[in-house]
Amino acid sequence: MAILPGAPRQRTLRREILLSGIGLHTGREGTLRIGPAAPGEGLVFFCQGRRVPALAENVAPSARCTRLAADGAEVLTPEHVLAALYGLRVDNARLELEGPEVPILDGSALPFAHAIREAGIVAQEAAARVLALPRPVWTAAGDRHVLALPADHFAMTVATAFGRACAGPAVFHLHFPLNGGDDAAVEPFLHQLAPARTFCFQDEVAAILASGLGAGGTLENALVLSDEGPSRPLRFDDEPIRHKALDLLGDLALLGGRLAAHVIAVKAGHALHTAAAEQIRRMADDTTVC
Repeated sequence: MAILPGAPRQRTLRREILLSGIGLHTGREGTLRIGPAAPGEGLVFFCQGRRVPALAENVAPSARCTRLAADGAEVLTPEHVLAALYGLRVDNARLELEGPEVPILDGSALPFAHAIREAGIVAQEAAARVLALPRPVWTAAGDRHVLALPADHFAMTVATAFGRACAGPAVFHLHFPLNGGDDAAVEPFLHQLAPARTFCFQDEVAAILASGLGAGGTLENALVLSDEGPSRPLRFDDEPIRHKALDLLGDLALLGGRLAAHVIAVKAGHALHTAAAEQIRRMADDTTVC
């Protein structure tokens, strides 16, 4: 069927890119090759030839990151590259991972976004899949909540309670247009969200390491916050809450389509983000325009 005039089209990369570096939690070297994929393929990881679709139903339990598992293979910490793809309106991509974990690079999604844009993004002859909610979706765990409200666009509001002055403001809102892929359409992601780096508090470092996580963390790929200030100059006064929003966006990439909803996350983390994504994915209507 022909695509109606003005309807958004699916997009993929023009050519392959290769990124390498250590994993934040494993500390092991890895490489990630991202290349074009056919319309309707979605975002799919390949590990030693095994296919791991980036979908909410493939999320496995983890701590302080998202973990995907399928066909006997797993992918650790995919959220930043998925946020880059989702924020830049890349619907289809093949992600070949060598190593157990996606490289952390500088701790943000910006290096992934720059590499993807340099490779080029092309429209495909298929309508983009847009997911619309017939009614609100509410996922909660104690005082942590993710609420998705029906809307004709995508927006996100993220709030938390850091309880520490060094973390700065704890509420962030951003609106994303559903259509288009030009600079104006991706500007909210590229300039307001992608640069925000992962972080922790100084008094958490020992416990993180003792739990077997953070083995690849350095002052070059993570912010460490304390009452004396950040370990490196902040890119935004509210960089920590922006990074929480970046993580949410990467986890929403597991929906397998462009979401038309206002997502409100309160004190949420990866586990609740992905649980909400799975619930939204089950309830949303596919409104692909053909």
